[in-house]
Amino acid sequence: MRQIVNSASTAPTVLVVGSGNVAWHLCSAFEKAKLPVVGVANRTVEKLHEFKQHFSIPVFDLKTPPEADIIVLAVSDNSIHLVSEQFINSVSTVVHTSGVFGIKELHTKVKNKGVFYPFQSFTKGNTLDYSSIPLFVESDTAQSKKHLSYLASAFGSAPYCIDAASKKSLHISGVFANNFINKLLQESMHLLEENQIPQEVIWPLVEETIKKAKHIGPAKAQTGPAIRNDQKTINEHLEYLKNQPELQNVYAKLTQLIQEKKS
Repeated sequence: MRQIVNSASTAPTVLVVGSGNVAWHLCSAFEKAKLPVVGVANRTVEKLHEFKQHFSIPVFDLKTPPEADIIVLAVSDNSIHLVSEQFINSVSTVVHTSGVFGIKELHTKVKNKGVFYPFQSFTKGNTLDYSSIPLFVESDTAQSKKHLSYLASAFGSAPYCIDAASKKSLHISGVFANNFINKLLQESMHLLEENQIPQEVIWPLVEETIKKAKHIGPAKAQTGPAIRNDQKTINEHLEYLKNQPELQNVYAKLTQLIQEKKS
C-alpha cells in the first residue's frame, strides 16, 4: 500500500449524491474546506431537508442533478451500480464511498471511476476532526486519481491507494473494532442498568482499555479471567448468564478466542 502525497492545484466542482450519514459529513468537510460543491442530490429530495437547513449547498432531485467535475456517490452498496448508470454519458469522475466494494461496482460504462473511502464511523451532526480520518482510494484513470487527491485535500490528509481485496479486510477490521465493540458496550450497559448500577461507571474502564491497547497493543493489554485461565470465575459468569443464552454464548466464544490466541 502506498500513500499519495501530491494534491490537485485546480478547483473542480463537486456533486454529492445521497442523504445519509456519509453524505452529511462529506458536505460538512467539503464546505469547511471551501470546495465548490454545486449541490447534493437524492432520489427522494424530501430527505435532504436537514441538508438544506444546515449547509449552504443547493439540493436537487437525482433526476435533474447539476453538472459537476466530480460526482461522489454516498449511497448504499446496493444502489451504487444503479445510480452510477445515470452518469455513463458523462466525462465526470464518478466515485463511490463503499468500504466493501471496489471500483468494479460502478457501471462499466462510467468513463472515469474511483473509490473514496473514509475509514470512520459517521453520524449526522456529530463533530469530527476530518484531518485525523484515514482515507483509502482506488482509481482507474489519471483524471480520477487527480480528483481523488483533490477530495482528500478537504480532509487535510493524504489518501492511501488500496485494492478491492485489501479494502474488504480493512472494512471487516472496522466492523470488529467499531460495530461489534459498540454492541458489546450496549450489552455491558444493559447489565449495569438491570442491576441499578450507574452506567457512567463503565467509561473510565473503556477509556483505559482503548488507551492501553493503542499504547502497547491489544494482545499485551489483555487482562481478565480468560487470559488468566481463571475457570472458576468464568464458570460463575456463565452461570449468571444462563437465562440469556445468546449473551452466554458470546461470552463463551470470546473467552475461547482469547485463550486460543494466548496459546
